[in-house]
Amino acid sequence: NKSNNITRFHRIYLFTFVIAFAERSPFPRAGLLKFWPPIVLCLLPFLQMDFARHPWAMIALHLSALFFAALVCHLQLFKERPPVDQLTGYYLWLSLGGALGSAFNTFVAPLLFADFLEYPIVFVFSVFLLRGRLVLPCGASALVLMLGLLGYRSTLSGAELFHGRNFFGVKRVLSSADGDYDFFFHGRVIHGVEDRKLGRDCAPLAYFHRTGPVGDLFETDAWRVT
Repeated sequence: NKSNNITRFHRIYLFTFVIAFAERSPFPRAGLLKFWPPIVLCLLPFLQMDFARHPWAMIALHLSALFFAALVCHLQLFKERPPVDQLTGYYLWLSLGGALGSAFNTFVAPLLFADFLEYPIVFVFSVFLLRGRLVLPCGASALVLMLGLLGYRSTLSGAELFHGRNFFGVKRVLSSADGDYDFFFHGRVIHGVEDRKLGRDCAPLAYFHRTGPVGDLFETDAWRVT
C-alpha cells in the first residue's frame, strides 16, 4: 500500500544520508558532484517515458534516479558542513528542512500540482544546488527540457474528461477514441470502465461493476436511501 511504499523510499533517502556522511564513501564524492548536472540532463527524458511493458525496468530506473539524486544532495551538504562548534545548529536546520520538505510533498504539492510535477522539478533543482561551471548551462537546459517534455506529454493525454489530484494520488478520466467508453485511472491503474453506448449509458464495468465488490457494497442496507 501507499504507506509501505513511502517507507521504502524513506529508507533509500536515509541510506544515502549515511553514505554521504560516512568517513569513507563507496562513491567518488567529487566525481559524482561534478558530473551530476549532465547526468540529470540525460536522465529527464527517460523519467517521462512509459515503461508499461517493462515495469521492472521502470522500477529500477526510478529507484536508481531517486537514490543518486538524494545522494548528490547529501554529498553537497556534507561538502558544505560547518566547523565542529557549529554542527548542532547545522543538524538542527537539516532536520527542519527535512520536515518542511515532507510537509510540502504531503499537503502543499497536491494543492499546487494536478500531477506529480514536484518529481521532475526536484531533479532540476538538485543541479542548481551544486557548484561548478556545468551547473548553469546544464541546469537551464534541464529546466527548458523538463517544461518541453511536460508540455508534450499533455498533448498525448487524448480525450481527457477529468484530471485531478489529492493526498491519495492522481486521478484521470479518459474517453476512448470512438467515445463509447470512459476509463477511470488512478495513477496507471484502471479502476473503472463506463459504457456510454446507447441503452447502456453510465453503465459501470470492471472494478465498479454492479455485481462486483463495490456493487455488492452499495446493495447493502447501509447504503439504501429511505
